[in-house]
Amino acid sequence: MNTLKIAGKFLDQPILVEKFRKAMPAVLVAGAAVYSVHEINKAPEKHKKKAAIRTLSTMAFTVGSALAAPKITDKVFKKEMPKSIKELQNNASGLVSEFLTNNFVDKKTSAILEKAKTKILKY
Repeated sequence: MNTLKIAGKFLDQPILVEKFRKAMPAVLVAGAAVYSVHEINKAPEKHKKKAAIRTLSTMAFTVGSALAAPKITDKVFKKEMPKSIKELQNNASGLVSEFLTNNFVDKKTSAILEKAKTKILKY
């Protein structure tokens, strides 16, 4: 079991995830096609046309919405990325300052947060 854990740590996760993400639409469309063919073949002879229309329209809308949903949510909820490290530092320092003014913390915690704001957040 330990060898599996060690091997898992050294796998290049971003590359695997990216390959899986690129293959997912093809897998989804293929699965929908196989399911549609199965449902149409399973239907009685006189209801095949109705089953085909119903199944294909359902699968088309389902696959289309599944493929479009990440892009739509990305556009709706996308936050603007900081343009520079300086802007990132200012945002982080502002968050620490806001936390210290709004919350009561003891001296040690305050000192740690001030150190984080002035020294650690300096890039």
